[in-house]
Amino acid sequence: SNLETLVVRKNLENNLAILSGKTAFQTGNIPERGTVEGRNLTRNFIKSYLTSIGYNVETQKYRTNGENILVKLMATTPTDEYILLGAHLDSVRNSGANDNGTGSTAVLEVARVLKELETRKVNVIFAWFDEEEIGLVGSEAMAKEFKKQKLNLTSAHTIDMMGWDSDKDRVIEIEQPDGHLWEYYNQANKNHNLNFKLFRTSSGSTDHEAFRAEGFNSVGLCEE
Repeated sequence: SNLETLVVRKNLENNLAILSGKTAFQTGNIPERGTVEGRNLTRNFIKSYLTSIGYNVETQKYRTNGENILVKLMATTPTDEYILLGAHLDSVRNSGANDNGTGSTAVLEVARVLKELETRKVNVIFAWFDEEEIGLVGSEAMAKEFKKQKLNLTSAHTIDMMGWDSDKDRVIEIEQPDGHLWEYYNQANKNHNLNFKLFRTSSGSTDHEAFRAEGFNSVGLCEE
């Protein structure tokens, strides 16, 4: 089926409205996602949403005020291979609608969509990293943990800022794609008739770099 028909725009809008403080969540309004309190509220919402769509939520507390969220979607054909799709959940003490409410929301929606597919050949980890804004702290902790576990993680894909297209050209930056990932994105774009323009860049300073540093094939996705 057409991928674009599986994505529900209203879900993206509703979740982004909560993450950026436009709409209140049950535990209160999220005014910003930079302070300890703001990030706790954010995690409460993300965990609650994931639980509501049937996931068993895991957390990775790597220091007193640092905690990542992840869920695993196991393949329908058993395999030890994993891929990761993640985004950072924090902001710089502002509503952070674009940076990185858009990435966080996109990963939530992909987690919902892929769960509904009848067959999946690879295990997927969906992750929301804490403390990206102060130096990729959360994603570095997760990447180090997966390396320690010797997890067969064949690629890590991170989304950071996907909502601002001022020139309306629908160009997406594919940042530092390792291995076959550049070809993979072009093929997927073609196979699903998405008609995006993909632009390869060497942009960094976001979570894909943390996974690459631990030896995992990685790529970042961003607006151009």
